[in-house]
Amino acid sequence: MEKKKILYVDYDLQVGHVNFNQIHIDALMATGAEVRLVLHKYMFEHLPYPKEMYDYIIPTSLRYRDGHPLINRIIFIITLLLIRFKVKVKAYDKVIVGFCDEISLWLLPVSRNMHVFLHRAANVEDSMVKRWLCKRIARKNRFLVFNQYMGNMLRTNGINAYDVVSHGCVPAFEVSDAKTEDGYFTIFHPSAKLNENFVNNILKDERTQNYLVKRKIRLILKRTNDADIVEHSNITYLPPTIDFADYKATFVHSDAILLSYPESFRGQVSGISFECVANNKRAMIYEHQSLDYCNGFYNYHTFFNDVDGFIYLCEELRTNDDAKCVVTPETLAPDYKFLFEKE
Repeated sequence: MEKKKILYVDYDLQVGHVNFNQIHIDALMATGAEVRLVLHKYMFEHLPYPKEMYDYIIPTSLRYRDGHPLINRIIFIITLLLIRFKVKVKAYDKVIVGFCDEISLWLLPVSRNMHVFLHRAANVEDSMVKRWLCKRIARKNRFLVFNQYMGNMLRTNGINAYDVVSHGCVPAFEVSDAKTEDGYFTIFHPSAKLNENFVNNILKDERTQNYLVKRKIRLILKRTNDADIVEHSNITYLPPTIDFADYKATFVHSDAILLSYPESFRGQVSGISFECVANNKRAMIYEHQSLDYCNGFYNYHTFFNDVDGFIYLCEELRTNDDAKCVVTPETLAPDYKFLFEKE
């Protein structure tokens, strides 16, 4: 039987998608299909796949530029035109697109019958234009979302052409240096996105600040440009972007990982939550409906929404070694068997 052929395309350059792309390319290869790639040069340089797997490597000049939405749309359109010119898309049984800019993908789809990752399903609720575009993309293609909660957002907005695929886990982080034992319980918030209510209602509360000192708890946050900095001896701030080796070391050496996303995170999943599973890290989550799926990862209740809940959860993780992650990366691996099941 002839091997099925899959083309994996990510036409936007997001540095944070290196791990995501590898997770899903590996999962597609696990189906036994022949997988070919169209990725940016940066991805080519940071992923472990040989050049022979690439149909086209997108030049670095066609990269995303922060704060320039019009220029980015033009770049996306040029990139999609180049892909259509350089790649014989019709030779593939399936085309997976790892990124969705609704405007450019509607104007210049890579092919018909694409499977397109929609990383933020709330777009269809928040924007009438994006909802209109997504409905038209869905007429001849299917979206990929990470859980049924995201799928429900699409369905309630009139889009039924979607499949659910797990986000999946990166390999466990390897770090060269050993943890320094200084008696502190370290909590790390790896994302530069920070919920303002968490800062104002919990972090600034005198009870929280006294508790951090009393129990020798160190809180490591990332400093953002608009962050309301809380000056405290037990709170350390890192730059919003740090070297990946430093990020991995901080992550591995922390005792717990804090997730406190803003309301704008609606309809997404957290890649960091899957990094927690990969590295067997316990999590503390400021209540957010989009992260409800994380409760299934642990044998304790991971959520809090006030000072008392924050302190209680800190004490639970600080004193109870039996509070732990109960799923494995293998159980959360993406499964693409459905791609060919209906044929």
